[in-house]
Amino acid sequence: MTITELSKQLNLSIATISSVLNNRYADRRISEKTVMRVQQAAREYRYLPNISARRLRTLGANNQLVTIAILTSLEAPLPLISSTMAAIQTVAQEPAFQNIKYSITVDMFQAGKLKHLPGLMDGSRFNAAIIANTIPQDDQFMTDHPIQTPIVFIGRNIPNYSSVREMADITGKKAADILVAAKGRNLAILRANLMTQITQARLNGFLENALQLTGAL
Repeated sequence: MTITELSKQLNLSIATISSVLNNRYADRRISEKTVMRVQQAAREYRYLPNISARRLRTLGANNQLVTIAILTSLEAPLPLISSTMAAIQTVAQEPAFQNIKYSITVDMFQAGKLKHLPGLMDGSRFNAAIIANTIPQDDQFMTDHPIQTPIVFIGRNIPNYSSVREMADITGKKAADILVAAKGRNLAILRANLMTQITQARLNGFLENALQLTGAL
């Protein structure tokens, strides 16, 4: 139900309905009966305001509105999401970006099913995205279906996309160093069935160094 359809249903102007729904009916001296009628109809028809359009109307002429999405699998650690949001907020305070108004959305997908996420391919839900915790099926889909929306991947290397990566293999090697230094000899690995690029790199680094240090695993 749009405000235009609501206007037709009630035989009232869009301006009148907008004033009621935005709590400005007193300023326009709209009758209490009309206010109650609009409010009741909005509830019955489950009218939802167009938040994006409302934000655009409130922006100044020199401002831009950017929606940044954080896309991550349901298996993702929550600290990753909060640290990513904090980084975006830090950058947004820099002088070069102070005229850009932005909003952050967090969308979760099931590992291996990133391709089913609404708005991913057509850019209808965000202007840019940061993507984390994909598994090989997701990585292959993004490789085979490059999109124009600016994308930054965290912790994985996908052709034709920007990425921020740690030296995951070094992390694995350091883990082996610590265990061997603690006199560990019968080392074992416990891992999840779902492996991402970064967890696979940590595993490979651990295996390589552990074999060199102990000669067996």
